[in-house]
Amino acid sequence: MVAPTSVSNSDLMHNLGLAGSPSPDLNLAVSQGQGIKTTASIVGAVDSTQVVNRNASISNSGNATAPGAGAALATLAVFDFYYRVEVVVGFGGTAESTAIDNFQLKAGATVVATLPVVNVANTQSQVRTFYVNPGSSVNLTVNAVSAGSAGAVYKASITATRL
Repeated sequence: MVAPTSVSNSDLMHNLGLAGSPSPDLNLAVSQGQGIKTTASIVGAVDSTQVVNRNASISNSGNATAPGAGAALATLAVFDFYYRVEVVVGFGGTAESTAIDNFQLKAGATVVATLPVVNVANTQSQVRTFYVNPGSSVNLTVNAVSAGSAGAVYKASITATRL
C-alpha cells in the first residue's frame, strides 16, 4: 500500500470548484486510488451576529383618519439584510371615497410597491408578500400616497422576517 499524499488548501479548494489550479500529483494520487490526507484551515471567522436573528420577525400596525399625503401608517426599522415583508392594508369604519390605490410600501425613500385595496368599510386586502433588501438601515413604511378623504379611516399592518 502506498502512503497517503498530503494535499494543500488550494488543491482542496480547486477540487471543490472554489479556486486555484490543482497540483499534478493530486490528480495522479486520486487516479491511482491512493488515500488523501488533507490539511484545512478556516479563513476568517463566522460572525454570530449575522445569523443570530435569522428568521426573526418584527411587526407594526397603525391607522389614521384622513391621513395627509405621504403619512406613514405603519413603520419598521430594518437593517441591511434580506427580508420577507408581508403587508395588509384596508379601511376602517369609513372607506375612501375615491382612491383605492392610495397605499404604498416604501423602503426609506424608495417606493417598493403600490398597494390596491377594495374600497369598502371594515375590509382589508389579502396579505401581500415582498422580498426586500433595503441596502442600508432604513425604515420600511406603509404610507398614504395622497391625502385621504375626510372621515376615511386608513389601516395598515407590516411584518418583516429576516432571511
